Amino acid sequence: MRDYGKVSPKFWTGRTGKAIKAEGMEAVLVAMYLMTSPHADMLGVYYLPTVYIAHDTGLPLAGACKGLDGCIKAGFCAYDRALELVWVRKMALYQIGGALQLKDNRVKAVEKAFLELPVCEHLRGFYALYRAHFHLPAHPGIVDAEQAPLQPLASQEQEQEQEQEQEQEQEQKQEQDKASPRLAAGRKGNAAELLLAEYGVGAELARDFIAHRLAKKSPITKTMLAGLVREAAAAQLTVAQAVQLCIERNWQGFKAEWVAGSKAVVPGSVRTAPMYVPKEQRRTAGLVIESTATRLV
Repeated sequence: MRDYGKVSPKFWTGRTGKAIKAEGMEAVLVAMYLMTSPHADMLGVYYLPTVYIAHDTGLPLAGACKGLDGCIKAGFCAYDRALELVWVRKMALYQIGGALQLKDNRVKAVEKAFLELPVCEHLRGFYALYRAHFHLPAHPGIVDAEQAPLQPLASQEQEQEQEQEQEQEQEQKQEQDKASPRLAAGRKGNAAELLLAEYGVGAELARDFIAHRLAKKSPITKTMLAGLVREAAAAQLTVAQAVQLCIERNWQGFKAEWVAGSKAVVPGSVRTAPMYVPKEQRRTAGLVIESTATRLV
């Protein structure tokens, strides 16, 4: 366990900090926890099941998941859900400090910690971001690592300038969208696809879901997706599985109670799932929900 963790005051005023606050108080609490967690290390890549977050912060599990999702949306961290590994993107920058000289004793310590990381979806991003900063060697788990682009870390002043430039670009895009509704629709589709990709929804399935929602005149928003993520977790399904069910059963949204008692959807598997009947029909016809064996292909 670390004796202390460094948190920059710019957390509250920077673009990422503001984006986290926009996601709600759960996201703010989880962000602060990720930087000071007793399970964290200096690299900011560490094992962290969501139950740890709930236990240590006092949040209910749903609140911990919501807060983590908010941090992911804000670009503060990434999460490998299969391995339950979190990567707080700029944590190594603040915990270790500025760029290290090759003869600095800390280089060896960082190298050792990096090479001990398990093969996960964070490796390439971490290597590209910190390779030059900490003189990192190629990790055996990275394919063609030598071709990974170098992205030297910016100073805090440069980050502020970049944030201002990004805000100006965003304002310009908003003006363009007002002038061209078709261009705006294309951008929203791309943004929705990227948003779904953060939760493991493949490109083809994401495009199908976007088209499905547009057909129902219900665009994909962060609020809508947060609800879907929450309900999918309650039903013990992945987001991709919940999305697939929405398309296959022509549902506009998703509720855990609609698949209550069912197991996670695995293509080609047989499971028992309750047939959903609207409340109005149940009242008027006195129908009873019966389980039907369903094969998903």
